[in-house]
Amino acid sequence: MEKLLRNLERRFGHLAVSNIAFFVILPKVFFLFRLYGGAPPNQLEDESALLIPAVLDGEWIRLLTFVCVPPAQSILWVLIYFHLTYLYCSGLERAWGAFRLNVFVLLAYIFTVLGAFAASAAGQDALINFNLAEGTIFFAFAVLYPNFTLNLFFVLPVKVKWLALFGWAFAVFRFVENSWAGRITDIAVIMNYLLFFAGHHVAYVKNSLSARHRRNKWQRALSEAEDGRAADAREREEIEETRDDVR
Repeated sequence: MEKLLRNLERRFGHLAVSNIAFFVILPKVFFLFRLYGGAPPNQLEDESALLIPAVLDGEWIRLLTFVCVPPAQSILWVLIYFHLTYLYCSGLERAWGAFRLNVFVLLAYIFTVLGAFAASAAGQDALINFNLAEGTIFFAFAVLYPNFTLNLFFVLPVKVKWLALFGWAFAVFRFVENSWAGRITDIAVIMNYLLFFAGHHVAYVKNSLSARHRRNKWQRALSEAEDGRAADAREREEIEETRDDVR
């Protein structure tokens, strides 16, 4: 994946859009304008979410509007979501550059749409928004900045690596409890993360196992050396005792 990204960046890097956080946030602002302009929230979400039978019936606009649905309807929580999204995207853009972040977000969109079509073909049609896929932005940020501290509920300082661990635990629980068709969507929305970080996690596991093997090997060698020294000491004691008996 790394080699492919380097090749793509050399060829298409000039097309990258900086500050992509604004393009993630702005569609949700338009949704809020309609929501607080008097549109019924449930009807608005039903009309905007990605529903494959509706798309196949000609409502192609849903392929765009489903990214507009915010994760909550409370203005306070939406503003917090906007702040965190900007924080995460800015951190990823500093670490990766604009092009790679563009690819990461674009893959999140593509795999979410493909997952929705696959789940529909498997017999499950559900209203899908973009919020689960956007969660991979947080997971990516947690990998690159694991010790970054957030104030949970504005009070409790928590490192993002622990919040990410909780998020993955929730994702696993959701996957186990979901139907087989729903699991297709669950896997699809994290495929962009897996493409970017699967190699990183595999290397981490290999290095951890290798380090554990070296540590165990060193401990065994140290134990054997201590046993050898103890045996030498006992042998010297026996020689001294033999000399004493001879005298």
